[in-house]
Amino acid sequence: MPVFVDHKLKLTYDDLKDIPEDDPYHHEIIDGMHVATPSPITRHQYVSKRLQYQLYTLIELAGLGEMFAAPMDVELGRYDVFEPDLLVILN
Repeated sequence: MPVFVDHKLKLTYDDLKDIPEDDPYHHEIIDGMHVATPSPITRHQYVSKRLQYQLYTLIELAGLGEMFAAPMDVELGRYDVFEPDLLVILN
């Protein structure tokens, strides 16, 4: 259920889960606001793929942590839920 903070409607992760899938967009909650962005362009995916390889090699294979790729929701706070392209969690 959306909540009001300082007289403004702020969405949470529960609200994000209720938003229907609608390719090619992905949805995030940033400071309580719903943000929909289109699928990334080819150049973005090209760079992301190479970064993923480097992070996997330097972090995961070295035993320093784990690397994940989208889609994956990351809840940074009550009103901030992102879907990063790449995520590293260090030991």
